[in-house]
Amino acid sequence: MTLIVLLLSFQAFSFHIETIPLQGPPPTKIQLTSSVYDSYTSSIITIGGYNLESLSETINIYTFNLITFKWGEIIPESEYIPSGIQNHYLYLTSSREILLFFGYSQSRLKAEVLGFDLETYIWEKKKMSGDSISGRMFFSYCNYVYNGIRYLAIYGGYNRDTYDNKLYMYILYRIEPENLIAKKMTPEGPNPGNKDSAAFVFYENSLYLYGVSLLNTALNDPDYLFRYDIQGNYWEKISTSGNFTLTAGATAYICEDSMYVFFGIDPLVSSIVSRLNMKNLTWEKLSTLEEIRILGYTTIQFNCTIYLSFGRQESKTFNSIYEVNLLDKPIQYKKIFENYITPSKRREHCMFDLNNKLIIFGGVSSDGKTFYNDLWAYSVELKVWEELKTIGNLPLARASAVCIKAFGHIVIYGGYNDQGILDDINIFNLRNLKWSSITNKSGISIPIYGACATLGIGLYFISGITDTGLTKEIYAYDVLSSSLKKAINLGDVYINLAYHSCYIKHFSDHEEIYVLGGEGESGSTNTQIYKVVLWNDGKNYYYKISVVLNSYLFYTSRNPAVIIEDAAFVISGSSYNTMTFDRISILNTTTFESFEYKDLGLSLYSFGCAHLGKAIYIFGGGEANGKIIRKNSATSRMLKITSENSDEIQIQCSIGTYGDNCLPCPAGTYGFDYNKCTPCPTGTYSEIIGAVSLYQCTICPYKTFNDIEGSTFCKQCNSYEFCPLGVTSPLNESIISDSEILGNSQPALFQSSSKKVTNIFYSMLYFLGISSVLFTFLIIFSTSLRKKIDLLDIFTDKHEKTLGKPLIPVKTRFGGFVSVLFILTAGVFVCNSFCSFTLNNITETKSLIPLTLLDKEIYAKNFQIIFKFYIYGDYCEANDKCGVLLMIKEENIKYTTKKLVCKTEKTIQGKNCRISIQYEDFAINYESYIGIESHELYSFASFILVYVSSDSSIPNEKSAVQYLIEPDDKTTVFKGPVPTEISVQMTPSIFQSDSSDWPSEELGYHLSKEKSLIKGSTTDEKGILIIEPLIVNVKLIQSENLLLTKRSLKLTIFSVLSTLLGLIFGLLEAFAVLVLLFENRFDYINKKLAGKRFFEKLIENQKTLLSNFKMKKKIYETAATRNMSKVCVEKKYQY
Repeated sequence: MTLIVLLLSFQAFSFHIETIPLQGPPPTKIQLTSSVYDSYTSSIITIGGYNLESLSETINIYTFNLITFKWGEIIPESEYIPSGIQNHYLYLTSSREILLFFGYSQSRLKAEVLGFDLETYIWEKKKMSGDSISGRMFFSYCNYVYNGIRYLAIYGGYNRDTYDNKLYMYILYRIEPENLIAKKMTPEGPNPGNKDSAAFVFYENSLYLYGVSLLNTALNDPDYLFRYDIQGNYWEKISTSGNFTLTAGATAYICEDSMYVFFGIDPLVSSIVSRLNMKNLTWEKLSTLEEIRILGYTTIQFNCTIYLSFGRQESKTFNSIYEVNLLDKPIQYKKIFENYITPSKRREHCMFDLNNKLIIFGGVSSDGKTFYNDLWAYSVELKVWEELKTIGNLPLARASAVCIKAFGHIVIYGGYNDQGILDDINIFNLRNLKWSSITNKSGISIPIYGACATLGIGLYFISGITDTGLTKEIYAYDVLSSSLKKAINLGDVYINLAYHSCYIKHFSDHEEIYVLGGEGESGSTNTQIYKVVLWNDGKNYYYKISVVLNSYLFYTSRNPAVIIEDAAFVISGSSYNTMTFDRISILNTTTFESFEYKDLGLSLYSFGCAHLGKAIYIFGGGEANGKIIRKNSATSRMLKITSENSDEIQIQCSIGTYGDNCLPCPAGTYGFDYNKCTPCPTGTYSEIIGAVSLYQCTICPYKTFNDIEGSTFCKQCNSYEFCPLGVTSPLNESIISDSEILGNSQPALFQSSSKKVTNIFYSMLYFLGISSVLFTFLIIFSTSLRKKIDLLDIFTDKHEKTLGKPLIPVKTRFGGFVSVLFILTAGVFVCNSFCSFTLNNITETKSLIPLTLLDKEIYAKNFQIIFKFYIYGDYCEANDKCGVLLMIKEENIKYTTKKLVCKTEKTIQGKNCRISIQYEDFAINYESYIGIESHELYSFASFILVYVSSDSSIPNEKSAVQYLIEPDDKTTVFKGPVPTEISVQMTPSIFQSDSSDWPSEELGYHLSKEKSLIKGSTTDEKGILIIEPLIVNVKLIQSENLLLTKRSLKLTIFSVLSTLLGLIFGLLEAFAVLVLLFENRFDYINKKLAGKRFFEKLIENQKTLLSNFKMKKKIYETAATRNMSKVCVEKKYQY
């Protein structure tokens, strides 16, 4: 929606300007001050006191009107301004001159009396006459009228290094009120002794002194009440009765016939109000006012009503104003101004709107001597200020710093203080209230203040004041290199300004910065609006400047512009640092139309301003008398500016709010665009109301998870589940589970095929055995085969020869049978030899030799590094490319081509960022490194995986190492300036082979882990800082040795053939011997069988013969048997 529409009537429009609080800015953190009541203005006037912020005395003059209940401040117009003071006394004369008596200032006691004229606002030193009175503090005082003369009675106090127990009288007003006459009294009677801060009142021509010493508390001192008779000039001790608690340092008031005593110490701070009846000297406890239990307060009395203000209660300070009517029964109080703590008066400070709050930092006091580095937040909802208690590297106090709001963080650069101009860059994290220093690696130191800043791809700082005066340069803080760079001007127009304003527009290939207002050389005020076209080439920043508008509506300085959608609001400001403008000028940043609205009651400069909701807020700044700048001035006033006419120019809703009423984005959401709230993603939560950036969504802490968007809390994990930071669902394992976690791998050892060859040989033996058995059965059962088997006999020359017969080769059946077995056996051994030659003929050796012996460069054809960030917080990739804030750092490496791939992996536990870098023909030079730096704003990781692999010199083999890194503290994630660093030993390797099966002279690397592992910066979920990167470095260390792997042939084909020939002939001879042995044995067996058959036949013949002679006698048979035996024996020998 366009913010500015064309006006039909300028006069119909108006702004509404409201002071916050409505009573105006009160003084803050002062005590030991003094006040008077001015009946002419119905105001309480307070001067001086001890400032608990600057820890010094002040001389500021504040007013509080008891009719309008508004605060004011009187600015003296005299050349003489006294130094600050405390523990003093004020008296207002009838001529409206405030007299200031004594006190303590700049480490010394003051004896002079000063006067401030409420008509002329002039300070002067008053003339004194009579007795001299030395300076003092903690004295008792009472002004009264006696015989028509106004007196001031002073008793005791701390005088230099001792107590003074004397009584002095000042004649305050007689015929010549300008003259003050002092007289030291010498009363009779018992002296009250050493008193400090005792109550002193006037009643019926006598002075009453009540109390005991505050510095030397003596709460049992019976001498606590004395009366001084003015006419008789003597002291007397007064005895009292009744219910009473003695206190020191109390205040007392006379009302009707009673003395009312408030508070004091007893020995703690008392809240008791007591009354002494002055007629019968009887004490009575009236009330206990617990809320007003304060010390160091100031008080005035108007009739029987008293007003108490300021003071402290332990470490807490007050600027409340209480009204107490002494005639009330019981005594009660009415708070006419609530305690309101506000930042000190300042100018040249920073102001931001964040988290539905207004935040201010730094600045300088009105006198230009006190510089601030405090941080305050104003809650628009609660309408209260709170000083933020910060931690970390607190920046030095400074004014006119370059300030910018960046994704829910605050960045402060430069500024000046009493030590000089500063050049440091600091960032504040609102999540954990921590200050951190931003690293500047460039070595360029640019002390600067009064510059303007915008946020683009970098942080841009334009012009300003350096230690050599105005600078015309533009600087960019480059987050990718963590360095401050000077941009290069390619044109002939320069900007030479300070205290100017700027805003930025973003485009795909460049950025445009518009500069308006400011002051140039000799304080001249700028009327031109400049356009700066700025771009970078990845290394340097370049720009050109042109003038787009010349308008006196923006002829102003020292007033930061407020940018609201497509409009720039320029409020008041100064010219030549001498006068201010009472106006609001508005620039349409699209059409460059401009409008002006005057006479709004705004005459300010060097203030802070911010846009929140539908209002512009202004805090502090210097003031003016009319339109003339009041030098050395500052205020703590806050103004709220809203637009009243809804039909014309509108102050639209700020980022972080939505709807017609500009409600703040609820907790669990953030507003990045105007009038829109976006839920925080899963894995995060947010308790912030009015968040303005995704990066204000806090990741879930350890042992919690969140699976829904827009959550204000995270869910607890079960005890058996694992929940690192930022997960969207619990894990069952104690660490991330991922298929890509492969572990380390090295080239496999060369495996010979001896086992395979052996198995083949056994298989062939089985075949041989089975074949032989089958063949045997065939021979046995096949008659035709038996008849022809002798044809296969190859052992013809091996058969046994018969003596006396011709040497004719004979083929036998057995020779044929054995020949077949020989052929089968020889075939088995021949096959085994060839298998062994082809499958098990390689032997591999490895050796380390000095790398210097190799005269060639080692490289790997393929080299890869994978970085994987688990539970990653940002985008990782954009449009299928690596994000522009992801940087690859390389040193001492060579390669021909490189392929970079970034991929976002969405898992049930969250989002992972995988970055793969592949190199071809990769080489290193002894010590090299490859690193990844993610400068994405939410670039954190719960775990980091680093996988490094390289081609080995061994063909088709890789060497790889892998690291899975987790923080030592599980409640943290990796993020910060210290990199995580791993070291990998890279041993160059070369491969040689005698076989043509593998290419020879191959090169590569063998990788191994080094023991050193440095874990980088970690932080908890609230400490994640957008400006800090996530860095992982891989250090590649080249070994001084070379790994030589060589594969050699065991045998050549010639040796195999010769071996086979010997084996075959050997087998042939073995089988021939087998044939010969078998046949000889077979012949022997045949002969034995033939003899046995012959013998059996003889026996058969004998039996036949016996049957023929069976009729013969036994003798004959015996003879015949013997004869047969003889014949048999003879036959035996015949054979």
